[in-house]
Amino acid sequence: LRGGSRVCVAETDEEVARRIQQEEYAISRAYEPTGVTFPVVIARSIEVNDSEAAVTILAQQSTLGYATPLSILASQLSRAVRIFSIVDLIFLIFWSLYSLFVIFLIPLIVFGYLGAKHYKRCRIYGYIFYLVLAVLFRVLLLLASGSLFAVFLNGIGLFIELYIFTITMKFMRVLAMLSEDEISYLRQNPNLARNSAFW
Repeated sequence: LRGGSRVCVAETDEEVARRIQQEEYAISRAYEPTGVTFPVVIARSIEVNDSEAAVTILAQQSTLGYATPLSILASQLSRAVRIFSIVDLIFLIFWSLYSLFVIFLIPLIVFGYLGAKHYKRCRIYGYIFYLVLAVLFRVLLLLASGSLFAVFLNGIGLFIELYIFTITMKFMRVLAMLSEDEISYLRQNPNLARNSAFW
């Protein structure tokens, strides 16, 4: 405090502040996809009347404007779930040629795609329900297989559905760990994972 009316942010030791800033910027650069700009933090004083107001202002100024490692992982998993849901939708349309009942499952896959795109956990639950049904169906087909070739095909199908289920559940866990600022940033940058290392 200076004169009881000013709060100085990171200016009592400018060298330490500059070193910490450079270290954080170097770490963030390691996760920076092409086209994503990271902010530069500049230390400056803020006119306030008390310490509580200063904390409020600093909290508002620290709003997330860059990608964190967790948000990049969420973006990668989001893209994976969207791709898997499209593949499931294609196969489900194919199955609908033999049974019209499966048409009623299409909305569940669409919910999964939209939930992954907009990072909405409630919508992804519908896709998870579909995956559970798909796994049970694959198990029944595997048990009813009358030849080694049928066992092989149904076994591969079961493995694929279990893998998709695992990735989707991982995506749900990562979503639960994201802050509101991170989710907001991901929605504003839908192509974040396109130039990132996958998984």
